[in-house]
Amino acid sequence: MNLEAVENEGNRPGKPSTFACPDCGGTLWELEEGNLLRFRCRTGHAYSAESLLATQSDAIEDALWIASRVLEEKASLSHCLASRMEARNLSLAAQRLKEEAHSALERSAIIREVLLKNYANTGVD
Repeated sequence: MNLEAVENEGNRPGKPSTFACPDCGGTLWELEEGNLLRFRCRTGHAYSAESLLATQSDAIEDALWIASRVLEEKASLSHCLASRMEARNLSLAAQRLKEEAHSALERSAIIREVLLKNYANTGVD
């Protein structure tokens, strides 16, 4: 039995790549079709090299927007809790929460700056 036959045994569409499927997280298998490089997972998601790169870029952008939003929510909650601590004369706890809120907003601003810079560089509106 040759190597290619062994690689394709057991629903393996090619040789395993080091990449995960952006849709399901499974292993992407690398296939060479003439001069084209393609990827496919066991569940059937398929990508050209270019579409995989674009999908990964979209996933990164989505994750960064989510991170920015979660940091802003953390800051909002921290401010709310700080106010409650101040009302109970727990000034040290209130100060710590205010510092956490400030730090979360700073990190969110950095992420947003990166995202908006990317839009400016790509000409996307």
